[in-house]
Amino acid sequence: SKSKSKSKSKSKSKSKSKNIDIKINILNTKIDKLERQLSEQRHLKNVADHTLTIDSIKHALDQLKPTETNSVSQELIQSIQSEPHINRVFNVPPKKTKKGRFSDDKQYEITNLASGADGTVYKINYKGHISAIKVIDNSPLSSSSSNQWLALMNEIYILSSFNKLNHFLKFYSYIIKDDLLFIIMECYDGEEFFGKDQKMSMKDKKLTFKNMFHGIYQMHKLDMVHTDLHMGNVLFKSTSDFKIIDFGRAICYGDNFTHKYCKKQNYLNVYPYSKGFSGGFYQIAPWRSKQCGTSGCSKKELMAGDLWALCYYFANNRHILDRFAHDSNADNFLNDIPLIYRAMTDKELPQEMINLYN
Repeated sequence: SKSKSKSKSKSKSKSKSKNIDIKINILNTKIDKLERQLSEQRHLKNVADHTLTIDSIKHALDQLKPTETNSVSQELIQSIQSEPHINRVFNVPPKKTKKGRFSDDKQYEITNLASGADGTVYKINYKGHISAIKVIDNSPLSSSSSNQWLALMNEIYILSSFNKLNHFLKFYSYIIKDDLLFIIMECYDGEEFFGKDQKMSMKDKKLTFKNMFHGIYQMHKLDMVHTDLHMGNVLFKSTSDFKIIDFGRAICYGDNFTHKYCKKQNYLNVYPYSKGFSGGFYQIAPWRSKQCGTSGCSKKELMAGDLWALCYYFANNRHILDRFAHDSNADNFLNDIPLIYRAMTDKELPQEMINLYN
């Protein structure tokens, strides 16, 4: 009878604990909703006052549509939210891996993949689900210029715009905890494409070029340009399985947006470096360092620059591109894109692409 009594007591205790967990989750959901509504109102006040704060970042993130909503992703967010020592959890040296448990006893495995001026990217294995998390310290942002705010919001906006495209990383969700902004996205374990082509057959090289060209075209169709495309910014698994990454210098265009993340269609981008094609950085189109013959490069000339980086890398006989070496604008290159595409793929450039680039 004593053992039965103990068993009933344990069962009641487990049931009570489960009910408490359910109530906590419901309350956390309500709090999250209220916080998002509060951020929206603060953002609207920012707009009225012509200022920018972290609430505008939060509001921008709230407008993004995640491509994946599942229980594991939500549990990860809750584990981060409830962790009292989140800085310790993500205190992982570069290229190192750390295993541990969140305060809710959920296990994690975190690897520090890369660090940059605007944050650190980690790979996290949580309950068998692998994601990438970009962690940004938002405390300095409160005192930084509006240009820095807009640069961050621009990158977030561009990332979210690619959610339906195959060759770009997917945005999942975000969370702000203490002074840290966590952007949760797809983790892709491909390798840099640079040098991979050397072991490819000619057939696979042509197919890879064709697929990458089409991936870039899909980006351009959204009125977005990369501006820093090179083969170190392409993660590769196979001829059809690759991801274009690193949009810190990307530009989006649009005249009818209510937000300020994108440039106007007639915006001219000034190339900030003295060295380009002639300085040995051959992925930089010749016309970029010549400011496209005017006071900067247009959207179409930057699109041509993205295509140049791909074409120059893949060209076996680079003399087909040498004739553009001294061009101060992209006109000749864009006119010859159908010929270059045919030489690279043995295929005809689809008419919809000709229409975009001419």
